[in-house]
Amino acid sequence: MKKWLSIILVLSIILTIPSIYKRAKVEWKNNTYEMIIPYDEIMEMIDTDSEFTVDDVFLLLKESGLTSISIEVETLDSLQKRGIISYINREKLLESIVLSGKNIDSFDIPEKKGLFIYVDEGSEFIDKIEYVFDEIETITIGKNQLYFVPGEEKKLKEKPIGFNEDAIALIKGHGFQLVPRLPSLTADKDGRFVIDQLLALKDDQVNSMLFSGKEVLSHPDKSAIQKWANQFKKAGFTIYSIEGFEQKSFSTVATIMDYDVIRLHSLDLGSDKKTFAELVDIAIRAVKERNLRALFIHLNSGHPDKVLEETVDYLTTVRSEMPKLFKLGKAETFDDFKIPLWEKAAALLAAIAFAGLAAHQVLRNRLAYVAIAGMALLSVAHLVTGRAMFIKLVALAIAVIAPVYAIIPKKGQLEKRHIVLIYARAALISLIGIWIIVALLNGNQFLIKIDAFKGVKLVYIIPILFMVVYAVWGSIRLSLNASIRYWHLIIIGILGAVVYYYISRTGNEGTASSLELSLRGMMENILYVRPRFKEVLIGFPFFVLALYVMKQHKQAGLYLLIPSVIGHLSLVNTFTHLHIPLYVSLLRSVYSLAGGLVIGLIFIWLYKLGVKGYHLLKLRLQQ
Repeated sequence: MKKWLSIILVLSIILTIPSIYKRAKVEWKNNTYEMIIPYDEIMEMIDTDSEFTVDDVFLLLKESGLTSISIEVETLDSLQKRGIISYINREKLLESIVLSGKNIDSFDIPEKKGLFIYVDEGSEFIDKIEYVFDEIETITIGKNQLYFVPGEEKKLKEKPIGFNEDAIALIKGHGFQLVPRLPSLTADKDGRFVIDQLLALKDDQVNSMLFSGKEVLSHPDKSAIQKWANQFKKAGFTIYSIEGFEQKSFSTVATIMDYDVIRLHSLDLGSDKKTFAELVDIAIRAVKERNLRALFIHLNSGHPDKVLEETVDYLTTVRSEMPKLFKLGKAETFDDFKIPLWEKAAALLAAIAFAGLAAHQVLRNRLAYVAIAGMALLSVAHLVTGRAMFIKLVALAIAVIAPVYAIIPKKGQLEKRHIVLIYARAALISLIGIWIIVALLNGNQFLIKIDAFKGVKLVYIIPILFMVVYAVWGSIRLSLNASIRYWHLIIIGILGAVVYYYISRTGNEGTASSLELSLRGMMENILYVRPRFKEVLIGFPFFVLALYVMKQHKQAGLYLLIPSVIGHLSLVNTFTHLHIPLYVSLLRSVYSLAGGLVIGLIFIWLYKLGVKGYHLLKLRLQQ
């Protein structure tokens, strides 16, 4: 059975080569990034100091590397903040009339709640206000003509009334890409008005949009979402997804638009938690390591001179320190690539064979047939139903199996082969598991993180728990009856420190010391990407030590395999982040494997010194 499973695995891997090549090619080709700043924040900086002119600031920002400017849908509130219109409620209007010494009764003022709006004659927003608000009255107070709009004040202030056409002309006139921001809209004529205006703006400088708020379009109105998303698709728009910010119905829109999505990272130059250098590092790492192609930069607050200087410095620094592989310009979507059914079937067949081989080696019993049957059932379920859940379960199973399969040596292997060869074999097993996972979960939806690998926490936990059981199996009773010695406490202390470090470094909430952050930066400057510390300092070195110790003390070696599995589960987990470029994950893993081997050999040297010292001390005590 083992021979046939190996043949099936090799042939299936060969058949999946085209799908892996497609992804690598698509990732490598997509190397343009853009930097975006909100229009309102630029204008706020200019308006606070008369020494700045719009033309001078726009030219300076463009020369520094700014490629795009975002613009919000206007509301009564936003227009008043910039002095384009003025509004007042009924109570304050009556108060102003009284204070001016005029008789209130001489004016025909509506008694309903609402807002009185003043707009300069000839403003582009007069027609928009008249169109957007259903009930509107014209009232003359003295020499001023006001528009009265009945309704609840808060809703009226926030009602979208279209994009500022003067601002659009200004932005496009200076050669910037324009990124319209679209709020959640109702499915009535107000929403249609904004959508129609947006579609009319589409040209070479306006071809992508960014949703604002926690809901996109008219969530949860599915019919309106589908209608508008299809219109965007037909017009040729691209949409941005905001990293780390979930927007309801975004995945629906992205799917309808054939995954024409650009991943965006938001940065705040006014953050009091990040230094200037850290914000630069975050931007560069986002582009080179995580396939993010748009940087949305919020400006700091303060004196205009200082804000402008800091903004220009940031844009210039990011541009100069960005790896030469990437170029500044208009970010583009990934080329469309789909995986044929036969390639996906080959990847599923490889998963079945891999699981069978792993179960045969690790468990050495009939459970191998159970593993094969289970994986085959999930594979058939996916091929028949087309549901992604089943193929994700197959991928999760491989991710859990591969680290354990990699580190448990074959029977008799330690006596016949060198440690380096066993180490290389373990790395090869993990890489085969990784290859299968990448082949299974492949396509644009995974690159842009609309869909993702599920079960990362299980990959971190299950292999470790399995190795604990595997190491103590058969010796539990002996361990319970054994007397506690000082060296037992030392070993427990070391393992406890390892576990603590591992937990503190796991997940997005993991903390890092200032020394580690400095070391990271230095390594990234030299190596392009840094190896994962839990691989290069814990998992792989302990695996090398375990292989050496196991030849003399099998049980001690088995215990050392417990922290060893951390290296290979982390290796596999690196590639389950499917939005990270393959070449980045591969380069990081090569550094980890090479560094872990070297440090592991140092571990062996220290172990030998410790054993030698122990025996010398023992001899002296006996004398």
